[in-house]
Order: sequence, then structure tokens, then C-alpha cells
Amino acid sequence: MPKDKFGETIYGYMKPLLTEDLMKDMHLECRKIIDEMMRLDLKMLIQKHQADFKSMGKKFPKVKPRKKPKAPPVPKPVIYDKKLIKQTAPVFDLNLVSKPTTKLCEVYGDLNYAAYNFNIIDPNASFPFPAYGDIKDRIRLSCIMGCGIQAGATRRKSVMLLGPERNGKQFLADAVAGELNAIKIDITPEVFTALVNKPLKILNQVFLTAKAFQPAVIFMKNVERVFATKVPPEDKYLKAQVLKAALAKQIKQISVDDKVIFIGTCTNPWSAKAKPMASIFDEILLVPRTDYGSLSQFLYTKLMSIRSIPRDISVQPMAQLLRGYSFGDIIKAFDEVMTPERIVR
Repeated sequence: MPKDKFGETIYGYMKPLLTEDLMKDMHLECRKIIDEMMRLDLKMLIQKHQADFKSMGKKFPKVKPRKKPKAPPVPKPVIYDKKLIKQTAPVFDLNLVSKPTTKLCEVYGDLNYAAYNFNIIDPNASFPFPAYGDIKDRIRLSCIMGCGIQAGATRRKSVMLLGPERNGKQFLADAVAGELNAIKIDITPEVFTALVNKPLKILNQVFLTAKAFQPAVIFMKNVERVFATKVPPEDKYLKAQVLKAALAKQIKQISVDDKVIFIGTCTNPWSAKAKPMASIFDEILLVPRTDYGSLSQFLYTKLMSIRSIPRDISVQPMAQLLRGYSFGDIIKAFDEVMTPERIVR
């Protein structure tokens, strides 16, 4: 093998790989011996201290015993039998499970090139904010690769999508499930706690179903209602706060090897207790308002799909005008305006 590409070789093997592997084995062997030696040193040091205190006529203070760390819980393997079918059946009967086919390429978004230039000058720059395309790339890393399908990627058990209302957060969650070819289990309060008599029991069955049929995306819309400081009268029927402790416990119990991710959306974070809500998420992604580049892509693609529209139509003025409006409102207005009857006129 050429040295310029692979470095030095020993018997046809790359030298760095061999030496690193040998060093790892040596470290593991030496650590056991060093650990025993350090324990003996500590024991001898305590004995010397006791002798010093005795010579001064003082009582040696009691040494607090070291607390043994708790052993990490070993996840129970899922056994596929009739009992499992019986436990997961209520989740399917409630129509909580779906199979989204949306792909990430269907998400319109352009990068914020100004932010890139600012970050080169100052890596800690907090302005300007990322654009929709930047968040799209971040979702690919955190939610798709971080779900456990990519070896070496940073594992994410739970991710929050924080942003304005009707801005495509649920569509992004569907895109994650579509890219993973995963099932999506919706535990939004309107379709879950408001309709179920024993929500905590069903929540356990939801996470069991996700582990049994992984890869899986567990989704909750407006997760701030679970951690609300004050429940509005119109939301009391949802009984969302029942899930507060159980949800955090179930997310912690997701194993590193499980290809399961919890995605929650949040629109009004100021109406919830921030600390307990943020503690259940490994990462919080800010879904920004629409920008000029993302809207230009969206409008051009949408208009070019209509054959009667001139090919040289300019979408830049409209994109500039619609900046800041949510994608949900823009798509709704587009569908209402660009009807066949109006296009013919």
C-alpha cells in the first residue's frame, strides 16, 4: 500500500491501526494493576494519618465510605409472542400509529450564507440566525443519523422542534419518519390523553410498541401543555399534565441500541416550566421563520408545476413580500388562490 495514502505498514497492515489496538490492550491491563496500587497507597496514607493523630492525642475522624455507583439498568429484550401482541394491540386500536412517506427532500429550505460568513469571522456569533435549510441539515444529523441507524453519530433520544405556529414542525417530524422508513406514534393530547381512560398504562404500551417495531418516531405536538404552569380552562379536558413524570421516565429508559426517537414540537415555551421541559430533551432545534431564499425555492417549484404559468415568471418580489409568514399560511393561501378556475381566467 502507498505510504502517502496509508502511512507505514507492517506485514501489509496499517501501522497506526496496529499500534492503537496494542496500546488499548496495554492500557486495559495496566489500569487494573494501577487501580490496586492506588488503593494500597490510600490505605497506607490513612494508617500514617491515624498514627499522627494518635501521637498528638487526638481522635482520627471517621472516613466516609465511598458510595458505590448504581449499575446501569440492563434493558429487557423484547420477546415476540402472543403477550406482546396483546400489549401492543390498544396502541393500534386507538389509531395512534401511522407510516409517513414524506421525505426530507420535500422540505423547502435555503441556507443562510450570511450566517456562514459571520461564523468564519466569529465562531461564537449568535447573529444572524440559521435559515430553514440549516435546520434541515441539522435534522438530518440529529434526528435521522442520531436515531441510532448511523454508527458513530451522536445519539439523540429526544429532540424538540421549537418555532412559530404552522411553520412546518410536524411536517419535519413526518420527514424524519419517512427517511427512517419508521412508524410514527402520535401521543398528542388531543388524540391520546383526551380519549384514553388510563393514559399512563397506554404510554408504557406506546414505548413498548416503538421498541418492538423499530425504527420508530414517537411524536407529540405542543409538548409545552404537559409542563404548563397554568392550564387554560379550554385545555383542561386534555389532561396533558398526567404524562409529566411518566414521559420523562420512559424517555430515559430508551436504550442506546434502540432505534427510537421522541420528537416534540413547542410553540409557546413561555407558558410552561422551562427547566423540567428542557430536561427531557437531548437537543432543542429552533425552526426559524420563512426567509427569502427558502420562499424563492418554494414559490418557483410550486409555480413551475403549473404548465400554464410562464417559464420566465419572477418569484423574487413575492418571496421578499412574504418573508416571515409561516409555511402553513402560505401553502393554504396558495391552494385557495391557485385553483384551476382562477388560472383559466
